Amino acid sequence: MRTLLLLLFCAAAAPADPVDFTPSEKEGDRSSTTEEEYIDGKIHYKSVRGRSKVDFGKRKQEFLSIKRWTYEQKIVPLDPTHLAAERAFSVATKEELEEDGKGHKKTQFPHHQRTCKVGRGAVVNYAVIDGEKPEEELQEQGWIDVAPCLLPKEPIAEGKEYDIDAKTLIKAWSKGAFDEKNSSGSGKGKFREVVTVGKTKCAKLWVNVTMKGEGKDLPGIETSLQGWVLFAIEEKKVVKLELTGPITLKMRVKDTPDVGDVDLTIDGTLKETMTVDLAK
Repeated sequence: MRTLLLLLFCAAAAPADPVDFTPSEKEGDRSSTTEEEYIDGKIHYKSVRGRSKVDFGKRKQEFLSIKRWTYEQKIVPLDPTHLAAERAFSVATKEELEEDGKGHKKTQFPHHQRTCKVGRGAVVNYAVIDGEKPEEELQEQGWIDVAPCLLPKEPIAEGKEYDIDAKTLIKAWSKGAFDEKNSSGSGKGKFREVVTVGKTKCAKLWVNVTMKGEGKDLPGIETSLQGWVLFAIEEKKVVKLELTGPITLKMRVKDTPDVGDVDLTIDGTLKETMTVDLAK
């Protein structure tokens, strides 16, 4: 009996095998993805030059932006050596603006339904939208393409920590607007545990990243995001993501009527969510 108990204890205490977090896709893979981006913040103004009848130091605006993307995706051959993600997607946006507590200005943008083909691989890296010219980089990407940047680059075991390349992350997140020359940041992740979502066995990762980007003729951005990423271990795909944290956006609006150049700053909270339903 003691021997049996000892064997059971050793089996329970033995460390689990490392998990390989390299995403994998094969021809015919299908998925349905929903993403939401929520920004709730305050807008601050500072006149740089010109005269204004508005006291920008006392002017207050509250800003709310909600964006929702849905993707129906199928992996198809692009050429003999590359795959592509063929997507039918829609985008909806809702914005609200309140100034000095005097009512809301609401703007509702309808769903824009389009299809695109996103190339895969180091050489093929672009999006082709029906009826439009091909764009360099991934102009239609969302967290569906960015999330893999949050994964460990090497196999790790449960309980282990790893580094996240924040510069690679912000380049993907900003659709190439910020690269290694005009961005900075840091990131850490930890493989917390293995969980089962429905019938899917997932690795649950806790991530914490800080990103900053600024450049000529570009709005400056700084954010610090924390949250969870779920990675399907057998399917080798990110299936859920939830990140939240503070965000600051800065930009200069030039030659506004009566005011001249104005520095605009948005301070608020950013929340990003993504859920992927894998077709079985």
